[in-house]
Amino acid sequence: MNNEIFFSFVERLTSDEKMDVSKDGNVTVVVPKQCPLSYNPAYQSPYQLRFHFDWIDLVAGFDQPPYCYWDQEGNSNYFPNAERWLDPAAYSNEEVGSQHWGPEPRRYPTLSLITEKSDQWKAERLLAVAASMIGYGYHHHHIPEWNPSEEWYRNLPEDSYPNFEQIEQARELGEYVGQGVDCSDYSSWLYNYALGIYLVTSVEKQGNMTKVLANDGTLYSVTRVADATIDYETLCSTLQIGDLLYIAGSPTLSKFAIQQDLQQNNPPLITHVIMWLGDVGFSKQGTPLITDSHGSEVLDENHHLVPNGIQVRPFYKATVPSTQTTDESSPSWYFDHFVWALRILPTL
Repeated sequence: MNNEIFFSFVERLTSDEKMDVSKDGNVTVVVPKQCPLSYNPAYQSPYQLRFHFDWIDLVAGFDQPPYCYWDQEGNSNYFPNAERWLDPAAYSNEEVGSQHWGPEPRRYPTLSLITEKSDQWKAERLLAVAASMIGYGYHHHHIPEWNPSEEWYRNLPEDSYPNFEQIEQARELGEYVGQGVDCSDYSSWLYNYALGIYLVTSVEKQGNMTKVLANDGTLYSVTRVADATIDYETLCSTLQIGDLLYIAGSPTLSKFAIQQDLQQNNPPLITHVIMWLGDVGFSKQGTPLITDSHGSEVLDENHHLVPNGIQVRPFYKATVPSTQTTDESSPSWYFDHFVWALRILPTL
């Protein structure tokens, strides 16, 4: 592994100064700030995150082990020494990771203070962690700091998947080398790190969850709260902070086709996931906001491309007929390709 980690989100998560936290009356304001890992460090987000709790309250406990140690983010069986990190055979088991995606994440404990908090606080804690990770790249990794050298990839077995030629192609797209996570590893990481609730990292499996067993043994039900058959306004009024929206990314799909598939109980293949920011997300234009790890195809309200990786992005209303197909460069791609939304709730 490349041990020259030059930044970790844990460095600023517990520091309101590093996060440039300010107050607007009783509201805690954070402007999404690019970390040094960003593909465009100079980019300035036009959006705000407006929390209903003090920052020090939302990030309570993150200054304690194991949260404060970036080098303990992975499965604890693979952290005893550096050699284990660098042994591709260590990640041949799907339960602990993969040779090119690295180790599976540590299962973080559910702190006792979390159980005493409101659902609103829990949801905003997810977004506090998200805010500290703005700028991480879109990489096919399970944990944010997995950053093996290019030489590590070159030494993978010839029969590994993807092979070296595929890795070379992926590297050009920024998918492997460097710190960061992909979309479903990001949503899983937020719930795991912030609340002690581990979500499966396969986006298709995650999008079909019906229940989740938290790391403290609490059973959570997963409720489908909306799907593509409802209109934009109803969808936006139904969703709550922390809801996960699943997307069918095929450019050959239209909104109408997805609706037809759902009515025939034959849903399309889920390929992406985003998290709803609700009233924490503030846009001057009143546009609902989400956070995800994604490519750099999305325009913000100032008509600037939002950089690759973990960012805050707009969720625009459809701008084309429902029968028209759209790709990721379309402003309304998220809504056009939305399949359904899931909410994680405690089982009573």
